[in-house]
Amino acid sequence: MDSSPKVRVFSPVAVGVYGLVLAFPCSLSLAIRNWRALGRRDRIRPHLIGGIVVSVVFAVTAFLLPMRILKGVGVAANMAAFFYFRDRLRIDLESFAGANPGIEVQTRPWYAGLGWALLGLLLFLILCLAVGAVMGALGVPME
Repeated sequence: MDSSPKVRVFSPVAVGVYGLVLAFPCSLSLAIRNWRALGRRDRIRPHLIGGIVVSVVFAVTAFLLPMRILKGVGVAANMAAFFYFRDRLRIDLESFAGANPGIEVQTRPWYAGLGWALLGLLLFLILCLAVGAVMGALGVPME
């Protein structure tokens, strides 16, 4: 039996696809899980803050832009998340493997991330509702 240490992560492609198919915050929640597994906690806070800022900006624009334009903005944000997280995690996995040759990196099945991705989506939707409530309370005219 192999007793070498193991680290289990989500595939960078799977992380990106979740963001492309569901929404960009789904990729962030899976990326955070990967960074924790890889011991890269230094990546979590800046990405989390950036994700919140992007989500708030997206939520504000969702209430101000016509739906046809919003769809294009959403697709663009999801595509950007796909490419960014796929490439960032691929680089991080290569760095981890190079720095830790005695640790085996195992890839989780793509479906194992569904719960975490849905959690990211739920938090995003809650944030959007909160932004909408604040904008409504401030009397901001919404589309």
